[in-house]
Amino acid sequence: MSRLIRFYPAAWRARYGAELEALLAARPPKLGDRLDLMFGALDAHLHPELVAAGARAAAAVPIGHRIPGLAATAGGLLFVVALVGGGVSGAEGWFSWIWVALFLMLASLPGGYAARVGGRVGLGLAAIAASFILAWTLPWGPNVVPAVAAIVLVGAGSLALATVRAGLGRRRRWVAVGLGFGPPAVALLVVAMGIGGQGEGSLVPLALLVTLYGVAWAAVGLVLMFRGSPTFDPEPRGDPEPAR
Repeated sequence: MSRLIRFYPAAWRARYGAELEALLAARPPKLGDRLDLMFGALDAHLHPELVAAGARAAAAVPIGHRIPGLAATAGGLLFVVALVGGGVSGAEGWFSWIWVALFLMLASLPGGYAARVGGRVGLGLAAIAASFILAWTLPWGPNVVPAVAAIVLVGAGSLALATVRAGLGRRRRWVAVGLGFGPPAVALLVVAMGIGGQGEGSLVPLALLVTLYGVAWAAVGLVLMFRGSPTFDPEPRGDPEPAR
């Protein structure tokens, strides 16, 4: 078992190695514990500042707390594979997997952490509901309004909520949402307006831009999986919201 401890950085081993070895000797680890140790080692390499801060729980996150991150990562990767596979093969069956990917993404979001942003989530849901009401009253509504609401509010909003759960700081949240949602939204707008030219070849660069949405979800999901996040946790994660 000491071989797994060697995967940790030297500074981490010097500070917590002996304590962890004694703990493992007293209680032989199960398979889930071994996976936690591997995730903890990777997290220790990605965030060496946590060692100096005394984060000795790097390898002690329960495996169940990593499930939301696993769902987000799997959803993002499946989204990319479905788009690329459908684009290369031309078979429409690939695109049906996008719905499975979106389900995995949304399934990773519910949790007690969302209490502090509940007002914004409610506002977004209200905006979606209002858009469907407009779709029944405006002559161009049925074709435009629901689609815009779904793409902007659900697409960008869900990714932003995932970054909150992953504990990313404000700047990293904006970067993740901007890179993961901005280019795909522009690509979809170009296709909808018919600006990108004709033929399948002209749509390939735009399709690659859309895959950035899945890449962003997978990246945020990896952070969430390594850090861990319990589904029922009232404790705030990430940067605190400014006082009002």
